[in-house]
Amino acid sequence: REAANMAGVEPAYILSIFKQETDLGEYKIGCKWFNQGGKLNSNMAEGQKRELKILASRFKMDINDIPVSCDPTPASGDDGERGGAIGPMQFIPGTWHGQDTNAIGIDKKAIKILGRDPNPWDLNDAMLMTGLFLKSAGYDKDPLLATQRYQGSCKLNNYCAKVQKRIEEYKKLCP
Repeated sequence: REAANMAGVEPAYILSIFKQETDLGEYKIGCKWFNQGGKLNSNMAEGQKRELKILASRFKMDINDIPVSCDPTPASGDDGERGGAIGPMQFIPGTWHGQDTNAIGIDKKAIKILGRDPNPWDLNDAMLMTGLFLKSAGYDKDPLLATQRYQGSCKLNNYCAKVQKRIEEYKKLCP
């Protein structure tokens, strides 16, 4: 609730995304940056790899130990070119740094609110960044469209329909 208030969004939106992304933190991300054979496990774009290296350095993490999301299979309805999302809210590293067109400047807003760099592996920071993303993606005009923009595509596993249905359920629980 605190993160939602700081970002200016309803808690139900952040909670529903959290449920969808990592089942409220129960889902443990299944891939590492590299597998044991030294082959890249994630199909991340070069720019995203750079951003992940920056985050690893900033938070003094060994990049080889960072859990990242695995690539969705093409059979799941996705293009198979995702993977590499990090933390409990599953941010793509460049989006965390405010480089997505729907997220420009969210990192700077979070620093202003927190007084420090937000950590993508810290649940409270990640929830704040989710709320700031939603605001930046047009939450005030169309909250559901902003939620759709969070995922980037509504094709994957009926993501948007699941999130939107849950929002209504959560609004009743956290008015």
